[in-house]
Amino acid sequence: MRMKFLCEYLKTIAIENAGRYERHFKYLKNQRVPVPSLAEQDRIISEVEKLEAKIAAARAVLDAAPARKQMIFEKWL
Repeated sequence: MRMKFLCEYLKTIAIENAGRYERHFKYLKNQRVPVPSLAEQDRIISEVEKLEAKIAAARAVLDAAPARKQMIFEKWL
C-alpha cells in the first residue's frame, strides 16, 4: 500500500469524538481501509497532487492580493 494513499484516505474518515482530546486509535482500529491495486492508488495520488497544486496556486494568488492592491492604489491614486 502506498503511504500517501493511506494518509489521504485517513483524512476522509469521520472519527467519533474528533473534537475532544482523546486517543482516537480505538475508533480508527474499527475502520476498514479499502486496498485498491497499486496502479489505482498511483492514479488517485496523482489526482490528489494535481488538486493540491491548484490549491497552492490559488493560495499564492490570494496571498499576493493585498500587495497588488496596494501597488495599484499607489500607482493610480
